Amino acid sequence: MPAAGLDPSWMLAVNQAVAQGLSFGDQVIFTFGPYASVYTQQYHPATDAMMLGASMSLALSYWLALVLVMSGARWPWTVAFVVISLAVTYSRDAIFFVEALVAALATYTIVSSSRARLSRPASPHQPSTHHQPRRLRP
Repeated sequence: MPAAGLDPSWMLAVNQAVAQGLSFGDQVIFTFGPYASVYTQQYHPATDAMMLGASMSLALSYWLALVLVMSGARWPWTVAFVVISLAVTYSRDAIFFVEALVAALATYTIVSSSRARLSRPASPHQPSTHHQPRRLRP
């Protein structure tokens, strides 16, 4: 029976457009671009290496960002985030949304830690960065 929506042939069509070197935006008009195979996980011989490389890059950046975000967290928050991460593994849309959220949180963590270091006063054991004028004896 016919159903609303697209049939799965668009996945092959987008991969075939990439394989033929077509330009997205003027030769191919679709909501996905050349990296659609990362989302669809559709195999095509010409895009397989690109799909594997981009997927590996996304996975490594996700886990690096996750380590940065969770490095100072207490264990209940870490367990909660791992459970949420495992729950969204079955939804491709959720995976990509969580990836953007974790990247934003990692950026916030890096920026806030560098601001804290810059605003921290010098310890008494470290030499001061400003010079005090010398007093001359009369």
